[in-house]
Amino acid sequence: MIALYIILALVVGAGLGWWIARLRGARGEDPIRKHPSGMEESDPYRLCETIFTGAESAFFNALRPLIPQSCTLLAKIRFADLLTVTYGAGDRGLAHARAGSRSIDFLICDLAHRPQLAIILGEGDDPRSREFIQRVCEKIGLTMIRVPAQQHYSVEEMNALLARLPAIQG
Repeated sequence: MIALYIILALVVGAGLGWWIARLRGARGEDPIRKHPSGMEESDPYRLCETIFTGAESAFFNALRPLIPQSCTLLAKIRFADLLTVTYGAGDRGLAHARAGSRSIDFLICDLAHRPQLAIILGEGDDPRSREFIQRVCEKIGLTMIRVPAQQHYSVEEMNALLARLPAIQG
């Protein structure tokens, strides 16, 4: 019987020791930073060199001068910021979550900041995400187009893109 108490005490002691070690580790380490011991940073955030990729920068610089003065060009817009989820939605939290994790690469608005044209550059990572954005844009009446990602865009390509969209002609 004494052997059983000794074994039980060892198991409880080992479990308690493991639990205390986990608590100490949880306070002192950030699971996102995977630096070797002694190389932790006090603040992991740094300013990006640029917010655009090469293709995004090329597209923005080609399109910006062609936008009429009656419009504004915005970049990297959170898709949820374009939507209002109605109170009649079955699960408003799910509806917000589905839209909140997606973004529009470029958005052309009129001077009252009403969205006129959503632009998705390239193919993106997730086809389900692209389909979701396209389906919602169709439902809310926002024109959305996809433009292939390139390192250079000609003025002719940009003019052809804008010519198809009478809503933003200035």
